[in-house]
Amino acid sequence: MREQGGYNASRALLISGFVTDIDRTCVGDFKVPTDPAGTKSLFLSIHYYTPYTFCGLDTVESWGSPKTTWGTDAEKAELKGLFDRLGAFSAERSIPVILGEFAVTPGEKYPREPASRRLWMQSVVEAARSRGIVPVLWDTGSEIKRTDGSFSTEWQAVMDAVDP
Repeated sequence: MREQGGYNASRALLISGFVTDIDRTCVGDFKVPTDPAGTKSLFLSIHYYTPYTFCGLDTVESWGSPKTTWGTDAEKAELKGLFDRLGAFSAERSIPVILGEFAVTPGEKYPREPASRRLWMQSVVEAARSRGIVPVLWDTGSEIKRTDGSFSTEWQAVMDAVDP
């Protein structure tokens, strides 16, 4: 990549974690590549959809059923634990993290409770930012109105709640 000319010699590069998953990436086998541009040009890219039964599942499957709410103490503890692990991994490997995707769908067959959606999104933003991780909220197809660029009610509430 670096030898292709132009700005490629110094541009920032995203290095995907294993399956872009926190648990699968924050392991001893994950190695940050050596970069001729130096360590300041590499970023670890992670996605976050945990628990998927709440964030994206909209049909009953053999491995789980859709959940319409989120926010129990155990669920909050799981989020905190995963982000603690990711933050420590980032510090150990000296590589900053971009949370390149995170979202929770509104759900069609199993509509998600709006308050739970807001709480989950805000909790992820706060967990990421408190650990120096850049969060990128992912539009699942219904969060941004294509005619005027306005956000869904849940997205707007999250944007209003987090500090700039």
